[in-house]
Amino acid sequence: MGADPSSPTIAVELERVIALAVETWRARSSHAIASLPAYAGVRRALREVDGILRDVQVSVVDPTGQVYDEGMAVRVLDVEFPPGGCSGRRIVVETLAPVVLHEGTVVRQGEVVVSCECHRKEQEDSQRHV
Repeated sequence: MGADPSSPTIAVELERVIALAVETWRARSSHAIASLPAYAGVRRALREVDGILRDVQVSVVDPTGQVYDEGMAVRVLDVEFPPGGCSGRRIVVETLAPVVLHEGTVVRQGEVVVSCECHRKEQEDSQRHV
């Protein structure tokens, strides 16, 4: 369902649309928002924003869970490695800000936390035994 070609259009700076995309992603990622009594209304509003973002060809990518490589369009803000370094794969364990694309091209890098796969497994195992 696209926009009506006879409807008036407005120009919005790409930076503002990028900010909208990031904040919409944050709202969807928030566990607190799911507990709001009016969550159905929030979901509807987010769907409307998603439609607008699709119309202007802006999308977000959350790399959480992906194997990290230096060619990714992300800035690593924190690294969780065990003492002695990492001997396994590096995994994106948390996304603080998603990658934003416009017409399939990266217009804003994501911000992530990376951990060593072996370190993450050790942490999970120790939490199970507590």
